[in-house]
Amino acid sequence: MPADHFDLVTRWRLDAPAEDVWRILSDAERWPEWWPCVEAVERIDPGGTDGENSLWAYTWKTMLPYKLHLEFRMTRIAAPALLEAEVSGDVAGHGLCRIHSQDGGTVVRYEWNVRLRRSWMKWLAPVARPVFLWNHARVMRQGEAKLAARLARAGPTPSVRHESPTEPFARFLRRSHGTNERNHVKPDIGLERSGTEHFVTPGGIGNEDDDARFQSDAPQQ
Repeated sequence: MPADHFDLVTRWRLDAPAEDVWRILSDAERWPEWWPCVEAVERIDPGGTDGENSLWAYTWKTMLPYKLHLEFRMTRIAAPALLEAEVSGDVAGHGLCRIHSQDGGTVVRYEWNVRLRRSWMKWLAPVARPVFLWNHARVMRQGEAKLAARLARAGPTPSVRHESPTEPFARFLRRSHGTNERNHVKPDIGLERSGTEHFVTPGGIGNEDDDARFQSDAPQQ
């Protein structure tokens, strides 16, 4: 593989339902609120009603003294499991984000197949490739830790009360006959439940050997 091409894989493990993880990750305009390395996000083109074909401009800060300016064209969105984009700007290529439930929590897997486009980065790539890999890994680990903290603060999705079809009629009868809550049989109420065990594990980058080489030393949030 040329030195300026990168196949990157990062895995996040989060203590939250997949739907809650999706809600935050799919709200790109609010990423700067919880991910410090994301300096700015702007929606340039809204695309279709489901967000497909939308165009987004991102400014990323890194652990090194430079920023990346990228544009994501969303080519596929399948809530709450998949986001796919074509990337252009300082790097160009293809990005994929998969979200799925596992062991009581959620796994997020990012896959990037990109090449460098800035002249100085391409020129340095043969010797600076390990540094670029380290930088990417640190940015992604920060994202995992900050997302875990945001999910913990938000707590589980509140249970939702679903009104029985007979409830409006029951309320009418109670008002008409002066009955109270203690003297009537409540109709069934359906509830949605959320909540999981707790775990957060640092993500990896590249292949399995890369995962071992770039184990996180960042403190858990």
